[in-house]
Amino acid sequence: MKTIKIVLLILMYYLIQSCSKDKSVQPAPPKPKPETKPNGAPKEFKIEVSQITKNSAKISWATVVDPDNDTIQYSIYLNDIKIKERFDSTALLITGLKPETEYTGKVVAQDVHNNARTENYSFLTKDAYLKFDRVYSFRNIQSAFCLSLIRDKGYVVGGKVSRQDGNAYDFLVIKFDSLGNAEWHSIFESDMFDKVASIKQIDDGYLFTGNHLVMKLNDQGQEVWRTKLADESYNAAFESLIQTKDNQIVVVGNFTFNQGFNKNEDIQGQIYFVKLDANGKVIGRKNIWEFSL
Repeated sequence: MKTIKIVLLILMYYLIQSCSKDKSVQPAPPKPKPETKPNGAPKEFKIEVSQITKNSAKISWATVVDPDNDTIQYSIYLNDIKIKERFDSTALLITGLKPETEYTGKVVAQDVHNNARTENYSFLTKDAYLKFDRVYSFRNIQSAFCLSLIRDKGYVVGGKVSRQDGNAYDFLVIKFDSLGNAEWHSIFESDMFDKVASIKQIDDGYLFTGNHLVMKLNDQGQEVWRTKLADESYNAAFESLIQTKDNQIVVVGNFTFNQGFNKNEDIQGQIYFVKLDANGKVIGRKNIWEFSL
């Protein structure tokens, strides 16, 4: 009986061992890896070239956007030569250039992962003697005949401009600043095919001569007065003037007689001085020479 119990115990032991071996432990499934987004290159940007002179130019651009907010630094090239590396600013004045020379270059924006964006630029340096050039157009035909440097280091220019119907010309006056930017312009009607022949700044405005008159303008280019110096009897040209210390105005020019108005055929023309007061009233005329053509 005792032997039977021992045998039963041994059988039960092996049965338990076999059950435990069949019952395998399954490992936990691996956690899925999170999807990783590739690091992106900096966004496109635009380069502006400004302040071009005979030997320098400024390039600038807005701060470049990185899609991953990475820090960006810039490398700057001029004619394929790297002139700046690990540059943090968004503007650079390039100096030491040659006049009248075309330059090309590029700016490379690079993030910390070496992703890069490249944009190109180009410019032409100015002539060694050219400070600025400007083109202005008002009507079909316009011409400039005189230029005067004024107190603010700007310029005032006089000329003529065609009327809309093309049948006559009017007076044209333009005020420029020291960089050649037009601050104002004025057009005044002429009763003949006239032009601004001479212009001068005075204490309270400007004086100019036409072929047949003198006109005063205020500082804003508005007409104050005009005085006619010749009529249809003459082909006149008053082309120079000065203002005296007592504010009188002296104009010099010449008359040539139009056909049918010359009473002395031996004299075809006269050189004249005309003096006016500060209000434009003629106070004296003097013929200084008569000539034959």
